[in-house]
Amino acid sequence: MEKTREIVTRVYAELLNQRRLELVSELVAEDAVWAISPFGVMEGRRAIEELMRELLLAFPDVHYFVERMVVEEDQAAVHWRTTATHLGAFLGVAGTGRPAPCCGVTWYRVEDGRVKECRGVLDAFGVLQRIGAIPELVRL
Repeated sequence: MEKTREIVTRVYAELLNQRRLELVSELVAEDAVWAISPFGVMEGRRAIEELMRELLLAFPDVHYFVERMVVEEDQAAVHWRTTATHLGAFLGVAGTGRPAPCCGVTWYRVEDGRVKECRGVLDAFGVLQRIGAIPELVRL
């Protein structure tokens, strides 16, 4: 259980927040599957690393905050939030310079010391509203 917590914590602290993409091979299984809404399913370490690169180009100052992590054996569920500025293309929208905080929930399964499976959802709709790609909804 502690190894699972350590691996998932390193994904956020080192891989994402420190932008140490060279750690993908250490933290992510070669045949890992990541299904992240709205990005779809990425199969294999290379595809997962490419998604991370694209997100870091769109939001180069992104910082993840782990709000809550629940770990049970080889699985972890993480509720997270970010601060970020939209400076590059995201879901077809060119950089706007606008703040684009986000939140989401991600579930991980760790096998042999690496993330083998990851499934998550994030508030892409809210991000698209904040960057001006879609109008804000009328609040009732």
